[in-house]
Amino acid sequence: MRLADEPYFSILVLCFNVEQYLGEFLQSVFAQTFAGWELVLVDDGSEDTTGSLIDEAQEAYPEKITAIHQKHAGQFVTRMTALDKAQGAYVVFADADDCLRSDALELIFECAAQRPDALIQFKYSIRADFSSVDGPKYPQTVELKDSVLSARDYMLCACESNFNNLWNKAIPAKFAKLGEGYSKYKGVAIGEDVIYLMGVLKQIDAVVALDEVLYFYRQHPSSVMHVFNPNNFHFQKAMCEAIEGTAKRWKDERIEDAVKKKRLILCVESVRYLMSSNYNFSKLHKAVRDICSDPFLRQSLDKRYYSELSWKRRVLVRLIEHKWFFMVAVSVCFERARLSALSS
Repeated sequence: MRLADEPYFSILVLCFNVEQYLGEFLQSVFAQTFAGWELVLVDDGSEDTTGSLIDEAQEAYPEKITAIHQKHAGQFVTRMTALDKAQGAYVVFADADDCLRSDALELIFECAAQRPDALIQFKYSIRADFSSVDGPKYPQTVELKDSVLSARDYMLCACESNFNNLWNKAIPAKFAKLGEGYSKYKGVAIGEDVIYLMGVLKQIDAVVALDEVLYFYRQHPSSVMHVFNPNNFHFQKAMCEAIEGTAKRWKDERIEDAVKKKRLILCVESVRYLMSSNYNFSKLHKAVRDICSDPFLRQSLDKRYYSELSWKRRVLVRLIEHKWFFMVAVSVCFERARLSALSS
């Protein structure tokens, strides 16, 4: 039983160089119509005034805000740091440059009261007034029954659609704190949300699909997803490992097929990801050879799923399959030049 003065929601926020947006985010939290929340703000080694802004907020509202400072460690480690301080029955992750709709926690609470052990997923908008519905999009192969999915069906969604974001979900706290087995992923900088979500899916039984736009997601061209990281392929392998590990929970042919298809797509995208590099052709050719020769990628080339790729990706995967690495590099280089010309 929870005490009356204990928070129902722990809102956990990674803060890194967000001085421009933090005030707006804090306003959206304090505007909530549901008062039973706490806010854990973790300054991940910011280089601007974010740290001092967090301290000011904590000093003003010590009963509501916990402020933590650490050297820059990345999202996965920072998330674990915040979870250690969480006291709520539910955990809500948020980015410090985004906003919550004023009745978000109230509506999530109403769902949680009916399904207290369910993960609750709500819709988000890329417009500050919450006027558009930009996700998540449920695949047609998954049937929503009274807005509730089984964990099995949600696993299919996670494989077939872009369901990896954590900031549009509320997670029961007892399922949110993963075991030591996930500490090996602390260095992962791309796909860490997927890895974390797989750890949660190993435990839950149901997901409530809340049909409300409750979160404003601010898009940034300079985010981690838009900045080239030479270790991307290793991160994709870690993501596949986590997905395959969770899929073992169910002996389901649909999930096994979806996971194999997902693995093929992630490997192909790892090659296409090189388009965001500034490598000269020689370095690009070497990177292509290293990735396309990797046993993990070679084992992912399952012809049964080639037909479900776009025509450009089908051409690319055939080149990879036949080890025509020079032509793969030419293809990546040509596409990079085309995209650069379109953006200029």
